[in-house]
Amino acid sequence: LPGPDLLRADLTGAAVAAVTRRIGIRAGSVVLPLHNPIRVAEEWSVVDNLSNGRVGVSVASGWQPNDFVLRPENYANAKQAMFDGLEVVQQLWRGETVSFDGDFYTVKRFRLGVRLGDTKPKIVLAALNEQMLRLGGEIADAPAAGSPVWFALRPEKFKVSKKKPENAGINSVEGEVWDIAYLGDMTVFHVK
Repeated sequence: LPGPDLLRADLTGAAVAAVTRRIGIRAGSVVLPLHNPIRVAEEWSVVDNLSNGRVGVSVASGWQPNDFVLRPENYANAKQAMFDGLEVVQQLWRGETVSFDGDFYTVKRFRLGVRLGDTKPKIVLAALNEQMLRLGGEIADAPAAGSPVWFALRPEKFKVSKKKPENAGINSVEGEVWDIAYLGDMTVFHVK
């Protein structure tokens, strides 16, 4: 039987990068509260280099308590742990030396050994509720985001429109839709 390392998305992505030239390489979802953000940034930077910039990483906060058996302390505040980890990943992908002291991760003066090209990996955020959509919008709007942020939405929960709804409030986002992809029961929007 194959070992668990053969099931890792970054290793599979590296193998796909080695034998293809044009297809995008994506991670299903990296549940950041379960991983060290430095490791996520390093591993996917290698795949991005091997693929000449074709990587996109979907990040999620996780929702199933049983998934948190190795990091139970991150379950109660999984969304914040995801955003803390994503902040570290984005800083590293921008080439910064990172010092970060958050509630979930502490990093002291670390810089990636792998250099990324001009295009940074895409980040896809699964936004299945209003809180995640709003927090994701804050990441996408940050002046130093450095990576495109895409949103994976369930169409029945959100309405995406090119113009602002009359009573913009819950489940609305304003911006220009650059690209749309359909993945099973999810619709992925690149909103700028």
